[in-house]
Amino acid sequence: MFADPDANLWRTTPPTAPLVIERARFYDNATFASLASCAVDNPLLARNPLGGTFNKTTGLLVRFTDSGYATVVADGNLSCFAPFVDTARRKYPKANAFVLNVRGPRLRRQ
Repeated sequence: MFADPDANLWRTTPPTAPLVIERARFYDNATFASLASCAVDNPLLARNPLGGTFNKTTGLLVRFTDSGYATVVADGNLSCFAPFVDTARRKYPKANAFVLNVRGPRLRRQ
C-alpha cells in the first residue's frame, strides 16, 4: 500500500499502483528551475490535437525503452529532462520502458 504523508496521490488503479504521485520540493531549486524551463521553453512543444478543455494546451510525449535512454539524453531538445529521467530510472531499476509526458504552458488566444 502506498503511504507518504508528504505526497498527493491520484489513482484510477489499485492502491498498490498509483497513477500519479505529486511531491512538493522533490528537487533542489536549481534543478527544478532547469526542468521547468525545459518544459516551458522546449521547441518540441506542439499544439494538442485534442478538443474540448484540451484545445488550448501544448505538450510533448516521449516514449522510450531503457536501451533508448542514451538517445534521449543525447537529443538537444530532450537532454534537459535528464535529471527527471535519471531519477525515474534509479527509483524503478527494473523498469524497461518509460513515458515522459510534459504539459507545456497554456496558449494565449491571439
